[in-house]
Amino acid sequence: MEKFTVIIVEDARLELKGTEEIFRTEIPEAEIIGTASNERELDALLKERVPDLLLLDLGLGGSTTVGVDICKRVKRELPAVKVLVFTGELLNEKLWVEVLDAAADGIALKTGELLTKHEIY
Repeated sequence: MEKFTVIIVEDARLELKGTEEIFRTEIPEAEIIGTASNERELDALLKERVPDLLLLDLGLGGSTTVGVDICKRVKRELPAVKVLVFTGELLNEKLWVEVLDAAADGIALKTGELLTKHEIY
């Protein structure tokens, strides 16, 4: 597998640490180039370096609309970046449609399931 860069956006510290560890041990091809806990921190990271993959927590600050809005903006401004929405939310039909409309490349459930339109990496 080819090397790729990742920025992780997750507002729960414990989940962020666990996700970073999974990447380090299970996905050695991935280079984590930054982590953010909110949109402001993400914007600062994106000004420094654009990743190949953005792993984006859908429920930032307890609101799924924040993650959807970030996804839309990133895909509009940086269309080459793959966005994988990461969520513990039970996906209902409305939420699935919102995520797809935001042009996400896939959804990774925090239970371990991966739902994508195509192969991410």
